[in-house]
Amino acid sequence: MPGRMSFRAAIPVLALALPALAHLAVPRGNALSRPYAAGLDLDLALPPGTPLDFSRALPHTPVGPPRAPATPSGANGETRTESVPQTIEIAPAAPGSFALLRVLTWDIAAHIGWLGEVDGAQHPFTRGGGELPYPPPVQRPFWWMTLAPLLRLLLHPQLVSEVETYAQLIELGEAVLPALDAARSEPALEKLCERIASEIGRPVRGAPTPRRDADPDRAMWLRYVAEQLVQRHPHDPELGFGEQLYLFGERAVPAVVEYLDHEHPFLRRNAVVALERLGGRTALEALVECFRRTKDPVQWCRAALALGRRRYAPALDPLLESLAKEEERWRLAVLMHAIGSIGEPRAALPLAKRAHAFLGHPDLAMAALVALARLPQREAPEEVRRYLDAVLREPATRWRCPETPSGYAPDRPDANDARHRALVQLARVARSASAFGDSDSAAVLLAWLKEPVASAVASPFAGMESATSALSGISPPARLVYLEQLARLGEPGRRALLSVARDGQLEPLLRAEALRFSPSEERAMLAAELAQDPRVEGSLRVAALEILSALRPSTLATVAAHIATTLLRSGDLESLDPAERFLLRRAMEALGAMGGARSLELLLLWAGARSAEAASSPKLEQALRAQVAALVSLVAEKRSVKAARQEISDLVDLAIAKRLSPIYREENRAQAIVRVEALLEGVRAPHDASYRELAAASIANELLGRALPSGGSEVVFAPHVPLGDALCSELARRGAPQAQLALLRRLQEKQGVERGYAALALGGVPPRVAGSHLLTALEDREPFVRLCACVALERATGEPNRCDWIGGSSAARAAALESWRAALEQRR
Repeated sequence: MPGRMSFRAAIPVLALALPALAHLAVPRGNALSRPYAAGLDLDLALPPGTPLDFSRALPHTPVGPPRAPATPSGANGETRTESVPQTIEIAPAAPGSFALLRVLTWDIAAHIGWLGEVDGAQHPFTRGGGELPYPPPVQRPFWWMTLAPLLRLLLHPQLVSEVETYAQLIELGEAVLPALDAARSEPALEKLCERIASEIGRPVRGAPTPRRDADPDRAMWLRYVAEQLVQRHPHDPELGFGEQLYLFGERAVPAVVEYLDHEHPFLRRNAVVALERLGGRTALEALVECFRRTKDPVQWCRAALALGRRRYAPALDPLLESLAKEEERWRLAVLMHAIGSIGEPRAALPLAKRAHAFLGHPDLAMAALVALARLPQREAPEEVRRYLDAVLREPATRWRCPETPSGYAPDRPDANDARHRALVQLARVARSASAFGDSDSAAVLLAWLKEPVASAVASPFAGMESATSALSGISPPARLVYLEQLARLGEPGRRALLSVARDGQLEPLLRAEALRFSPSEERAMLAAELAQDPRVEGSLRVAALEILSALRPSTLATVAAHIATTLLRSGDLESLDPAERFLLRRAMEALGAMGGARSLELLLLWAGARSAEAASSPKLEQALRAQVAALVSLVAEKRSVKAARQEISDLVDLAIAKRLSPIYREENRAQAIVRVEALLEGVRAPHDASYRELAAASIANELLGRALPSGGSEVVFAPHVPLGDALCSELARRGAPQAQLALLRRLQEKQGVERGYAALALGGVPPRVAGSHLLTALEDREPFVRLCACVALERATGEPNRCDWIGGSSAARAAALESWRAALEQRR
C-alpha cells in the first residue's frame, strides 16, 4: 500500500514478527535469553561501509595474499608510529539471511505495495532455444536480495550512495531485472530503475552455444565450462555458482578465458566472476584485458571490481587511465572503489585530482574519501590535503540529499545532517591516513570510540545495534575504513581494536574486521576463544579461525580439533547450518595441513557418516503446523498460555530433536519455551480467524527455523557451503591406507556428487592403489564423475587427455581408456 502504516496499527503484527525474525541475526546458543530490541514500523539496517563494500557479505572464495601497510615516517626519517604487521584476509563466512537482507520489518510488504507484485520473480521466458539450460530463474530469496539495495536507497538516502547502489545493481546483472520491474511502480525509483535496466539490457532469448574445437580435450572443457557458467546466477548465495568448476583450478582457466568475448552476454559476464574466484596470474591478466576492451557495462563493472577485490597491482595503471577520462558518475565510483581496494599509495594524487573536479557531488565525495582512506601516505601530496580540507569546509547544507518524494520513511529517519556527518568522518579518517605525524587527527579518531560492551555473545538482534556499542558514534559508511585506520595509530589504536573485537553489541563483520587488523599478541588468544565458543555467531567464529591460522599454529591444532570433533559428532552433517559447514571445512583443512593422526581420525569419522533423511519432511511440517494451529485455537478460545505448557514443551522438544530451527538446541530449551509462550500471549485477546492464522503461521515458522514470510512466500535462506570436496581432498593428502580405502568406498557408491570429489582426490593416491578404480570411473554413467576421473588420471600418470569424456563417442572413449590403461601398466 502507498504511504506509511501507523506504528500503532503494526503493533499486533510485530508482536508476532520480531521474535520470529531474530534467528536470522543470531543462529546459536543462549542468545535466546537476551531481551529483544523494540520493533520498527518500516526499516532496513545499513551494513557497514558504502554499497560497493556490501559485496563482502556475499560468500565467495578468499581474495589474494595479504599485504603489509607501509610504515610512515617523519621528515627526518624517524618513524612516527609503530608499523602495522601483515594483516589477514578473511573469506566471507557464509552469512545468513539477515546479513544479506537486513530487513527489520517482518511485514514490510504491507507497507510497500509493489514488493508483493512479483510472484516467483521469473524472467519473461523459461527456456531459450539453444543447447544449454538457460536462463536460470531468479528465486524469491535472491529476488529479495536484489531488492534490498533499492529499499535502502528509498529509506536512507542520506547514508546510501545512489551512484554506488547503481553500480552494485549493475554488477548483479540480469538477476536484478525482476526487482527493477517491480520497483518501477515507485515514483522515487522509476527513473533510476529504467537507467539501470537499460545498461544491463533485457535477457537474450536464445541460449548460448558452446564454442567448438577440433581437439577433443579442448572441446570437452569448452562445453563443460559453458554449462557451468550459465546454470546459475553468479551472486545467488543459495545455489553455489561454479562450485564444480572451481574444483579444477588452473585446468579450467583457459576455457573460461575463451568466453570473455562470447557473443552471449550472460555467458561472457559470468566468465568474469569465475575468473575472479579461480584467481591466478593467467586469470587476472585476462581480466585486465577484458576491462580495457569490453563495451559491456556489466562485464566492465565486474572486471574492475574483481581486480580491486583481488588487489591486483598490475591493474592499477589501466584503472587510473580510465579514471582520468571517465565522466559517467557510477563508473567513476567503481573506479575509485577498485583503486582504493588495491591500496597502492601512488594512486592518491590522481584520485584526489579527479575527485576535486566533482567536489559538489556528495556520492562521489563519499567514494573518493573511502578510497583515499585506504591509501596511506608517508607524506601526503598537497593536492590530497587540499581536497580533504575542501570537503571539511563544505557546509552541512551542501551535502544534504533532497527529501524523497515517495512518502515512505523509516520509523527512525536519519538526521538531516547525516550525510554531512558521514563525509566529515570519512575526511578525517582519510586525513589521518595521509598525515601520520598529525597527533591531533589520531586523538580525534580515538575519541570517537565509546566504551565497549565486553561480551563474546552477539547481540540478539544485530540490525538493532545498542546505542552503547563501541562504534555507535561512527556513521555506517565510515566504519570499515575507521577500523583499518585504527591499526595505524600505534598502541592506543591496537588496544581500541581489541576492545571493538570484544564488543558483543556489534555485528560479527565489524568484530571480525577489528580482530584481523589488531596486531597484538592478545589477538591470537581472543581468536582462539571466539572460534571455540558455540554461542558466538558463526561467521565471526570462521573469521577467528582463519586469523588463528596465520598467527598461532600450535593453538590452531587444538582449536581446529575441538571444532571438528564437536561438529562431526553432532550427527547428520546435512543438518549443519552454513556457518557450521564453513567452520568444519576450515578446521579440517587446517588439521590436514598440519598432519597427524588426529586429523586422520576425524576424516575417517566423516567418511563413515551418511546423510540421514531430511528432518523437515513435508509430512513432519504438515503435522507440526496442524499442532500449532490447534494450540492457537485452544489458547484463543478457552485456555491460558500457562495451562498449555505441556503442548508448548512438546512442540519445542520436537523442534530440538529434529533440528528444525538453527537456534533451538537442548542447552536453551527453557528459553525456547518462554519464547513460544510469549508468541501465544498475543492471541488471547479477541481476534478474528485471519489473525489466528497469522499467529499460527508465525509460531510454526519459528519452530521450523524460518522467518520473514512475505506475500505468502518464505525469504529466509542459507548460503550454500560445499563440504565434501574439501574433505575428500584432505583424505587423499593423508596417504594412509584407511584414508585411501574411505575414498574408494565413496567412489563406489551408487549416487551422489561426492563420487566425483572422491575420483578427483584419488589423483593424489598412488596409481597402483587407485588406477584400476579410476579407469572404471571413466565409464561411469555420470559425466561429472568421468571428468573428475580424467583429471585424476592426468595427474597420476602425467599423460595428457586425448578424449572428450563428456560428449565423445563410445569408440573414442574406449580407445582413450586403453591408452591410459597402458600408461598405468608401464608405471607398475
